[in-house]
Amino acid sequence: MSHPERNAMQPELVKMSVEDFESMDDLSLCRACVWDASMKMRGTDNETRSRVYGSLTEGQRAVFMFWVLNARGPRGFTQLHEQLPHLVYEDSFWDGLRAAGRLVGVPELVTLTDAFLALRDQEGNEDAIAKLDAALAQLIRRELPRFSAFIRAHPGQFVQLDS
Repeated sequence: MSHPERNAMQPELVKMSVEDFESMDDLSLCRACVWDASMKMRGTDNETRSRVYGSLTEGQRAVFMFWVLNARGPRGFTQLHEQLPHLVYEDSFWDGLRAAGRLVGVPELVTLTDAFLALRDQEGNEDAIAKLDAALAQLIRRELPRFSAFIRAHPGQFVQLDS
């Protein structure tokens, strides 16, 4: 017997061949694994974004949050604030970044996020914020391979492979 409500809550896995999965570069693999969710969330309200995000596997959520950083804040927290003003004052956004760092083994993402949040609403902290921006930009470039490796190590959270 089918349970439509239960099926609707199952995470959507990307269908791809084993050959594609094994040969994709880091950026393409990360993009492929979060693209559908990203498109479902783009330009929608908080309720829709929360519903889509909540339907993702733990791994998909981590890679999605990293993808948001890569796509919308590659120069750091300041750019992220400019690009996503509707999200950056949501605690759940920052909680998602921290969870991504913990799950994938990037504790510096947690540390930088906490440091930024401690400073963001204070006056006269431009130099400190600039340093955090630079550190986050470096982290994003450096850690892309780690997020891709996480996908390859846990394919069942991301892809449905066919031969």
